[in-house]
Amino acid sequence: MMEFIQKEIIEARVFRSGRDVEGLPQKIADTTYQHFLAFNIMRYEITEWAAEYAGKVLIYQNFDLIRNNACDFNNLIAAVNNPEKYLQSDKSHYNVPFMQLRRWFREVNNKEFDLLFDRRIFLQLEEGLKQNNGQIKQIRRYVTDWKITEPQDRKFAARMLYKMLYNSSYNDDMVTKFRALCKNRGWNT
Repeated sequence: MMEFIQKEIIEARVFRSGRDVEGLPQKIADTTYQHFLAFNIMRYEITEWAAEYAGKVLIYQNFDLIRNNACDFNNLIAAVNNPEKYLQSDKSHYNVPFMQLRRWFREVNNKEFDLLFDRRIFLQLEEGLKQNNGQIKQIRRYVTDWKITEPQDRKFAARMLYKMLYNSSYNDDMVTKFRALCKNRGWNT
């Protein structure tokens, strides 16, 4: 009944201000990377929604400020982009390829798929966000090759991301949709 409001209004649910991410640099970097992985799954599974959400992320594509009228994903990227302002961390700590990110979000928004570019950007994100966990690297391999990944491996990757995101950003606007997708596909158990 009120679906038109959800399409018109963009609002962060979890990461609404700089205080919500203060002093947690690696936790925010981990959560940001998990968001990218989950969003890539949704890109393949619910393409229309992912394209619409990518358009919302691109509204503030400079990723320079945390805004309460931006989506949570955008605010996470902004926090990683400005660690000295939001995370009380040195700027050189994270190296995120923002020009490639804009291109990637535009591709998602236009429903385009470039497997080689996806692999490259996820490797750059993994290195730039200091992701050293072996399990997250395995999930990345499954997620970037989602179309050719076996169903049991898809379930494993989605279930692990579901658990990680459940603990770090439960009511996040994107994670809420990812949780619903996982429940619908039976990936949450």
